[in-house]
Amino acid sequence: MLQSAKKNSDTVAIAAASTNLGIAYLNRGNASEARPLLEAGYALMAKWEGWHIQLVALQARAQLDIKENFLEKARPDLQKASVLLRKYQIHDLDAWHTYYQLRSNWHKKSGNFRQASLYQDSLADIKDSILQIRKTSQLANIETQLMAERYAMNIKLLQQGEKWQRTLRNIITIGAALVIALLLVWGYRFQKQQKRKHQHLEKEKREALERLGDLRKRVQSNNQIIEELRKKQSSRKPDQESLPDRKVVEQLHQTIILTEKDWQEFKQLFERAYPRFLQGLAVKHPSLTEAEIRLLALIKLNLSVNEMAAMLGILPQSVRKTRQRLMKKLGLEDPKALPAFLNGLR
Repeated sequence: MLQSAKKNSDTVAIAAASTNLGIAYLNRGNASEARPLLEAGYALMAKWEGWHIQLVALQARAQLDIKENFLEKARPDLQKASVLLRKYQIHDLDAWHTYYQLRSNWHKKSGNFRQASLYQDSLADIKDSILQIRKTSQLANIETQLMAERYAMNIKLLQQGEKWQRTLRNIITIGAALVIALLLVWGYRFQKQQKRKHQHLEKEKREALERLGDLRKRVQSNNQIIEELRKKQSSRKPDQESLPDRKVVEQLHQTIILTEKDWQEFKQLFERAYPRFLQGLAVKHPSLTEAEIRLLALIKLNLSVNEMAAMLGILPQSVRKTRQRLMKKLGLEDPKALPAFLNGLR
């Protein structure tokens, strides 16, 4: 380092390197090598008024002289060191510690133990101050370290919080996607199920209408046969009336009349073809009798008066009277309004 400083012609660096090297030799007990280096360092910095290197060099030279019992030679160096410490108001406690230690050693070697004791007391105060400062510094370092750890912990917590928020957002996104997917699947299945249900109901309705149509055809066919037989009987003389013909007419009447059992079967077919019609009729007009409801159901099928009379086992005239009574009961005046009223029921 000294060679490098000399090569660069750096006076301050040369003085610092010489002084440090001299102190190193001094600590090893090599006084002959230490002295010229310390004197060179001091001489260089005395020209530049560099108090720090001057002070270190002076105290090192004084230490060397005291150690070799050159007390008178050490005195001026100690005095110069004292001047530097006070002139520049140096607050470096280590520098004061070294100074008081040298003063105490110098007075001991001089035999002035009282003065040495005073400097030793000052040295103790300096040690306490240094210890206190170091403790304070340690506490400050600990506090700084704690603050740094708290800061690092807060950063870590924030990072963990951000990570958790990202995870939570991902969970919510995935959950929402799953819910949407499930809703889509459920909606597709529900629509498919509703479609199948609708198709099934439509099929049942078609079948019910077909069976009701067959029933109507059967009634029409039977009515036609009955009318033909009646005409045939009316054209004969009383003594020519055929017993078998009368029996056929009676059997045909019994075949087309709606018994209670037939009505229940008819009702099931009718409700399949026209869901909620009978129920809505009973709810809106609770005063209607069972017989009146049956007649209204037959009117809904657009059966003729004769067909309805044949199915109910009554005279056509009775059907007309019952229909007139029903129209008043339902608040209808025009006979044409009855089919429209029935079609409006759902």
